[in-house]
Amino acid sequence: MVAPLLLGLQIAGVIALDVLPEAREHPPAQDWLTERTAVQAQVFRNEEGSRIFLDNGTLRRTFAVMPGDHASLATVALDDLARGGEAWLRAVSPEAVFVIDGERIEVGGASGQPDGAFVDAAWAKSLETAQEDPTERARPFALLGVDTGPIGDFEIPWAKGAARHCAPDAAWPPKGVHLSLLFGSNFASPVE
Repeated sequence: MVAPLLLGLQIAGVIALDVLPEAREHPPAQDWLTERTAVQAQVFRNEEGSRIFLDNGTLRRTFAVMPGDHASLATVALDDLARGGEAWLRAVSPEAVFVIDGERIEVGGASGQPDGAFVDAAWAKSLETAQEDPTERARPFALLGVDTGPIGDFEIPWAKGAARHCAPDAAWPPKGVHLSLLFGSNFASPVE
């Protein structure tokens, strides 16, 4: 148990995250449309660094951090906190998929889920990374680090007088937090 603890925290940025406070583990259910909440969006980790939580008090997305030579991460839960933690996630899949020269490349995610109809917490702990065998996928990507901070102005230029399709007094940049996941190729050249 010590090795996963150390390896999970060695992925850049994970150790810098605050540990999920006990008060936010099981927040009281409330109707966010009718009750104003003081809870702000934040990114947390568990004690071991094996889970990252993106949490705004209404929804919580949980990522499993899978350390090792081909470090990865996968979304293993998406819970509706306003309804007592109701699970929305049904199957674990890659975090991103793209095609280069006709080859499908999966980034992050996990494989080995025995039933795609629902996610069992016990399964989430035993899922293998999708890119465990580098010979089976072209240029597998490994999790190199995480970064988080307030949402900044991503320089989306609003032309004067252009329709924004939102309330005219809507805050920009929006309030909240970002979570950036840095993946990098394990190989300098393509696998043949």
